[in-house]
Amino acid sequence: MANMRAVQSLNTYAWLALDNIWAIFVIGVLVVFYWRGTWELLDHNLYPDDGAKSTWICVAIGNGGLFFAAMLQESLNKHMTSKNATSKWILWFFFNHLFSYVMGFFSVCHWRGIWHGLNHYTGKTDESYIYSLVVGQILLWLLRSAKMVSAPPNLCLHDTGDDVFTCESRFHQTPKNRELYVLDHLLNVVVIWNSVVLMWRGPSGSACTGLLPSPKRQSANTERSEGQRAISEYWRSEVRREQRTGEQAHPSLSDSNYLEGTDPLHYLLETQAAPHPCF
Repeated sequence: MANMRAVQSLNTYAWLALDNIWAIFVIGVLVVFYWRGTWELLDHNLYPDDGAKSTWICVAIGNGGLFFAAMLQESLNKHMTSKNATSKWILWFFFNHLFSYVMGFFSVCHWRGIWHGLNHYTGKTDESYIYSLVVGQILLWLLRSAKMVSAPPNLCLHDTGDDVFTCESRFHQTPKNRELYVLDHLLNVVVIWNSVVLMWRGPSGSACTGLLPSPKRQSANTERSEGQRAISEYWRSEVRREQRTGEQAHPSLSDSNYLEGTDPLHYLLETQAAPHPCF
């Protein structure tokens, strides 16, 4: 019996390790590819010579799109989650994936809007990055939403989930309280999510300017290695931590280093793409 339990425990840890290796080294990297591609296309095509106009268009699309999707989630969950008939399943499958990419575009615009705007109005300086980090972190602490910064790449969602159209909010208000429901999602999109971007911009920008800035190839390798190492350590200790305390610790700074190291891969591949926003 003891040997059987040991084998089952070993299998559980092995599958957990493989699952998270796949999520970190494959899915996480592919998500960065999508984000980088969309971000660079916006840099090249959305008023590349007018930083202010490019910024405010992204702010409007990102914040407005995400808020509008949150307002529609009840209707979408009601009419698009039924897959009883084949025709409904096909419609759900198509709309589900379309919705995912539209939301992805809104998210990129949301992040690029405030990130590009801060670069444009405050400059790419150490002081700007420090203020961004401090302000973003303080706002998240005050709203008790600091764990938001550790979502990617630890967060792995499924295309076939039943909560595809669900948009979480800070206080989980329901449409029964219409005013509070609207204010809750407005707070979530405009304040909390923008605070997350502020928080990420801080260490990311500082890494660009301070972590082996020359050559950039070495900086990218260092950031990616440090982030992947820290995230791997996190997953190895997760099960033991849950058994001991019931709580999970999220290495937000390592997440930022991981994505920041993956993003400049065009330097490793020697492409001619436009530089990262903080270069």
